[in-house]
Amino acid sequence: MKFTEEKLTVAQIVKGWGANELQRNDEYQRGETWSEAQKQALIDSILRGYPIPSLFLHSRVTTGMRGDKSEKFEVVDGQQRIIALSDFMAGKFDLLDPRDKKLKLPNSMRGIPVSWAKRSYAMLSEEDQATLRDRALDVYIISEVEQEDQVRDLFIRLQSGTALTRQQIRDAWPGAMGPLIEAIAGKMTRRPAIKVFGYVDGRGTRDDDNDSRDPFVKQRTTCAQVLHILLTRINDPARVPGVGAVQLDSLYHEQTNLDRHGESVTIIREVLAKCDEVCAQFDAKAWGRRKLPKIGLFCLAMFFQDIRKNPLIEFDSRAMRKLANYVTDGAPKPPSKTTEGGQIRTYYDEWREAMPKDIGIELDARRTFSGDQQQAIWKRDNGICQICESAVEDGDAEYDHYPVLYRDGGRTEIENGRLVHKDCHPRGKLLYANPD
Repeated sequence: MKFTEEKLTVAQIVKGWGANELQRNDEYQRGETWSEAQKQALIDSILRGYPIPSLFLHSRVTTGMRGDKSEKFEVVDGQQRIIALSDFMAGKFDLLDPRDKKLKLPNSMRGIPVSWAKRSYAMLSEEDQATLRDRALDVYIISEVEQEDQVRDLFIRLQSGTALTRQQIRDAWPGAMGPLIEAIAGKMTRRPAIKVFGYVDGRGTRDDDNDSRDPFVKQRTTCAQVLHILLTRINDPARVPGVGAVQLDSLYHEQTNLDRHGESVTIIREVLAKCDEVCAQFDAKAWGRRKLPKIGLFCLAMFFQDIRKNPLIEFDSRAMRKLANYVTDGAPKPPSKTTEGGQIRTYYDEWREAMPKDIGIELDARRTFSGDQQQAIWKRDNGICQICESAVEDGDAEYDHYPVLYRDGGRTEIENGRLVHKDCHPRGKLLYANPD
């Protein structure tokens, strides 16, 4: 089997695909087809000048009935890329704006405008069209194949490599998130700084392959989920994100420049330390018999994140013991699926409602803002909803406890109130939707 390395432009590849000179072989294309967002990301990468993986084409020479020979190429690796290029140049989809969350980018790059945002191929500038059309891609031509299994073996090796879990792949990505999570939850021989992740029931975590060299893979996945929830809720506790694999990938991608010594991370470390204190209330035998449900840890972390905004709340060892007993014995039955933001938020509300009222929180005797307070809040907020930032009509106004929620001991005072739409209020249905 022989390999010949060539350079072919995008225009040549798309032309060959359209003329059936490049042919699909279903034997090599049994994986999932690309989504439109993946296609958009490929074109965006090319226009940014990023490197693109090589294409592998198997040369097939046939002889016609008159003895003339023709050459066609089976696509061994790269069919999805070729289809994406062909579809875009045929006008089948537009590109994404950098601010669109469907496009995976670090947050620091989202505010940088690009000339191709929201444009089809026909709407690109001549310069951008030329950049795409004339981009040379690396292509390997496979020829002189003695046995078809040689090509099959090549394909398998190209697709396999070292088997890694989704979390181990994220661990290898550059940026601030990987080292932060490794420091908190451990990796290989590095012990975790926070022990609570070891008490979590890991059943159902996608990273199920046990690796004797690294016992902390599942713990890093759980840590990433907790960090994603806490970072999302910093500006508004009503927002709870999904924590599935796609959302965790976005977390690592978007937070590349997260300050590991900044205020947000400091708060998160304090919250996790409080979770550790709860776990310290149980001896090894008790934890050996029972694992903390993962969504229980999510709720525990959100609870400590919420109440830290109230300086009047102090948690002593007695309150910690009560909370630990509640988390393991008294909390509502968790849902079967715990990665959807809406379900996590709904369960957290149930979890808070069922919590014993004597666990460290003293609620204000007056819950409703008075008419004078409502007028003062309306005037201060200029009649604008503080969640969706649009105007509020008189009959559609609600007054929310913020930044300290009422259930967290927030006072019913002007300084702790904000104007919101009825549907935007934390009781409203819109905030139960998954923001991711």
